[in-house]
Amino acid sequence: MNRLLIAVVCASVLAPGQTTINGGRTVTGAWDASGAATTKAVKSGTSLPATCSVGEYYNKTDEVAGLTLHACTATNTWRRAAYSQGTSAPTSCATGQVFFDTDTTAGSNLMLCTATDTWTAVTGTGGGSVYLVAGYGNTTGLSSGGTSRHYTPLGEVQMAASTESNSQIALPKAGTLTNFYLRFQSPTNATYGTSGCTVRKNGADTTLSLFWAGDGTIKAGTDTDTVSVAQYDRIAVSCVNNADAGTATPLQTVLELR
Repeated sequence: MNRLLIAVVCASVLAPGQTTINGGRTVTGAWDASGAATTKAVKSGTSLPATCSVGEYYNKTDEVAGLTLHACTATNTWRRAAYSQGTSAPTSCATGQVFFDTDTTAGSNLMLCTATDTWTAVTGTGGGSVYLVAGYGNTTGLSSGGTSRHYTPLGEVQMAASTESNSQIALPKAGTLTNFYLRFQSPTNATYGTSGCTVRKNGADTTLSLFWAGDGTIKAGTDTDTVSVAQYDRIAVSCVNNADAGTATPLQTVLELR
């Protein structure tokens, strides 16, 4: 009888099977799962637990594939282990975090937390912005009354032309035009009207325009004024003087291509 009991116990110990562990366990030695058929190392579900301690992980299965793993970085604080994405960046962040904004201009989606709670857009598809600069070689200026119009090519210094096709440049990449800047000499003692310069795309005016009104020699747009462009779109700057007297001379324009 004793021999039979020993045999049954040995068989139950040696036979392979599945073990369920109830209650807490602390492992002090090494666990090697490299030969396991499958492994599930973290808890899974669709809702992050309300409480956690540093070092815990959770696999949130209803997230975007590849972005499901969350780490407990402080007591009761979960952060996605990979980068986050959505239509607006979180209000708080820690330096080094990355966020992908799905609701912005293509090529400007990536956001980097450069300081506590400060997101900075990593713009451009080719390593940064391109600045298109035009210097005007035509020093005779624009006649008043809108009787003359200059077109100038961005990216070089040369005489402005009266024919737009002679002044257009093809953009090297797709992106966003913004931060339009204009430096000029304007007439005095004149009524200016709509005198200024406008960025044109493929022969049509865009919303990027700056106007002078005798209140200075520099006008600058902002990065909230933008125009989307495709690679090889043809761009030029058109300037006209609608003042009732005198000449106005554009000296330089700058445009950022993100």
